[in-house]
Amino acid sequence: MVQFGEREVSIISTSDVATKYFTSPFVALVTASNQKELEEILGIADSLIKNGCQEICCVGADSELLHDELDQLIESAGFLDIVTTWHENAVEGCEYFLYAAGAQRLTLVAVIAQHPELLKSMALAAAQ
Repeated sequence: MVQFGEREVSIISTSDVATKYFTSPFVALVTASNQKELEEILGIADSLIKNGCQEICCVGADSELLHDELDQLIESAGFLDIVTTWHENAVEGCEYFLYAAGAQRLTLVAVIAQHPELLKSMALAAAQ
């Protein structure tokens, strides 16, 4: 658990999603800076959803594409109450994740362990 302002965030990697337990419901921050990451996130999306994820915040250069792909996956699975958002700008995306996602009531899980630059963006967002 890492503290950002008043919010606690679990920082995990994509490989942790299948093995970690999160207080449900929760919000997930995921990154899509290239096609490989987009495919990785699509590969774990089902686990996120089945474990109680209520909102998926996408950050990175391919975040809009990931958002669209997740929407299709979520709709086809019948989970019409799950929200997805996207932000190309990392600090803006992290700020949204910390202060608006889940109406500040849900557990925060950031699937960004492999991205130390996003941890810095999260710290910047928390400082604003």
